[in-house]
Amino acid sequence: MSIRRATAVVAGLACCGALGACGGSGNPTVNSGDFVSACVTKTQQQNKNVPSSINLSSVCQCMQPKLEAAGLGTKTINDLNTNSQAQSIAAQCVASTAPGQGTPSPPSPPSTPSTPPQTTT
Repeated sequence: MSIRRATAVVAGLACCGALGACGGSGNPTVNSGDFVSACVTKTQQQNKNVPSSINLSSVCQCMQPKLEAAGLGTKTINDLNTNSQAQSIAAQCVASTAPGQGTPSPPSPPSTPSTPPQTTT
């Protein structure tokens, strides 16, 4: 899946699933121990078309400390429904946890020949 499609999916995830006020029970605060499981559950319930390549648990685990750092730790999941900062954090976390999207490895150094080239005179 392309990163663009993954980010588009999280827009729905952020608005209605992990962060949304779409109904259902459980509305823990971001800084509670129940946030990650509630985030995953709400996303699965409200977004039936989340690609299997998106690991919701990883996305929600990524989001929690970032939301807390942004001063949103005491907000409930439902409070974050229209928060553009929370939606941006959700999109960042989907992008950073998508397969093949982590920090790239540094390039390998050029290989050197095992024996020096022979010169003829």
